[in-house]
Amino acid sequence: MEWLVRRTKSKNAIHLTQREAQKLLGTLTMHQLNDFSTLKAILTQRFNPQEREIAFRCEFRNRRRNKGETVADYGYQPRKLGHKAYPSTIYSMLEMYIIDQYINGLGNYELQKHVQFGHPQTLDQAIALATEFGALEGSVDRIKKPQSAEPYGHTHTHSAPQSVVM
Repeated sequence: MEWLVRRTKSKNAIHLTQREAQKLLGTLTMHQLNDFSTLKAILTQRFNPQEREIAFRCEFRNRRRNKGETVADYGYQPRKLGHKAYPSTIYSMLEMYIIDQYINGLGNYELQKHVQFGHPQTLDQAIALATEFGALEGSVDRIKKPQSAEPYGHTHTHSAPQSVVM
């Protein structure tokens, strides 16, 4: 059901953008419409201004995993923001930025170390390492301590005699 809501919102955003673009194009001169560089500059300034990149960079650098957010769900946010923050950066360099930001935003030092020392080359590898750590931590958390407080599980089976009063 959630995907249907997102799909509907996406379609509405596309239609709105198309209408805005048509309005903008209606205000341009024939010279502006026929010159690709001019047209591109006008559309870029309207729909993706330089200031927006700066805002995305700030958001990208400050994004941290929220409480209750899975490592996988969190992972897709830096990827999305990274592409918006650094649109002209080559893919291999951008992937490195995204991986670094992903690791820094995980919030758990042991988790960060596990992922970092796994030397991920892609964000998907980093997410897999973080997921693996979560699975290992979960299994460790489920191990229960023995009820006995004695070392090696030894318990006293006999007690000192008690005096009986009649």
